[in-house]
Amino acid sequence: MARTNSELLKNLGNFVNRTLMFVAKFCDGVVPAPHPEKGQAEVAELGALVDAKVQDYLAAMESRKLREAIRLAMAASTDANKFFTDTAVFRVIKTDPEHAGTLVAACLGMIRLLAALVAPYVPSLTDKILAQLALPQARAPAPRRTAPRRAGPRACDAALLSDELLAGAKAPHTLIAPGHRLGAPAPLIAEIPDDVIEGLRQRYGGKQDAAAGPGAEPAAASSSAAGGGAKGGKDAKATVAGGGKGGGKGDAAAGAGAKKGGGGGGGDKKDAPVDISRLDIRVGLIRKAWRHPDADSLYVEEIDVGEDQPRQVVSGLVKHIPEDEMQGRPVVVLCNLKPAAMRGVTSQAMVLAATHPESGKVELIQPPQGSKPGDRVTAAGYPGEPDELLNPKKKIFEAVQPDLATNADRVACYRGVPLATAAGPCTAASVAGGSIR
Repeated sequence: MARTNSELLKNLGNFVNRTLMFVAKFCDGVVPAPHPEKGQAEVAELGALVDAKVQDYLAAMESRKLREAIRLAMAASTDANKFFTDTAVFRVIKTDPEHAGTLVAACLGMIRLLAALVAPYVPSLTDKILAQLALPQARAPAPRRTAPRRAGPRACDAALLSDELLAGAKAPHTLIAPGHRLGAPAPLIAEIPDDVIEGLRQRYGGKQDAAAGPGAEPAAASSSAAGGGAKGGKDAKATVAGGGKGGGKGDAAAGAGAKKGGGGGGGDKKDAPVDISRLDIRVGLIRKAWRHPDADSLYVEEIDVGEDQPRQVVSGLVKHIPEDEMQGRPVVVLCNLKPAAMRGVTSQAMVLAATHPESGKVELIQPPQGSKPGDRVTAAGYPGEPDELLNPKKKIFEAVQPDLATNADRVACYRGVPLATAAGPCTAASVAGGSIR
């Protein structure tokens, strides 16, 4: 289950969601036509990497080396994620749409291929991916009582890994026809909270239950309360896909629990995961900024965050950003911190900035062009509504903040997943590898 969070969620789930969100935003939800020349070199390089992994995957499946096969599938997903980032498709689409069309078509083809590769392991996830691609499902879900207990190649999955698909691994931009209209993008996978993992481990761990002693029963209760009311290992695994069609009761319970915990701050959120979804991060626009009357290092800003009135925010940025550069500036704002007085002036939010790990240079995180005040900033794979107000005693932001940083491409990320609006990712101007707060 830890691998569910680190590989399925942050690797495959992130790649699928960021690609489909991009196509919905920039291509009107339609598969673009690859250009006969532009982008072909990059796609050929990707195809060579992926084709080698697919051949090794097939050999591993034939030999029943199931762990090796899924490792290769996730490695192919890593290649696809890296391709999306390294080709800078968000920038290319603005300057050369034909070139971007080839790159995007390749990413969509990779999604189709990856859906087939993971089908023997997480069939409900494959169903959800194919639905978002608006492609037919090549198999009908088996009745639960006859479903195999171990992952492995099955006749129903052979239809997914067709000769056409296998041959297309070398040229992923050919795997979905140009002009095909996709379904609506949505997060595929919900992160499994640590307490649920521990509860399931205690509940279904066999002899480990006895070794756990008195702590086993509370852990199991925690699992049930968080939506882990699954019957046996199959349902426990089904929670990975977050309520997909073939997910069973475990999926439904997990989805209901997450919804209850993430309802915009209403009710008790003790069972909600402590992650980026708890933070209300929005696009803001600084209407005006001025020096704090009683603190030389502080600015006071009026920031439009999509509400009836602008919020007043105090920021320690005087030493880093000139006052004239603060005026009329788009920013990214954390909006559900408890208001606090800073040298006699109330601050109702926090502007996010990145700090270089060596030079100490500080830069504001910038929302993407095309976003507007009030647009929510999220990380793919972390669904749910934010808390209405973060409880300072719970230290939610303090727990999340260490995983906020810019990557090598200056993209603001949470655990490696880009922070983005529908218009694209948020970025820093030059700070790479910098902590965000």
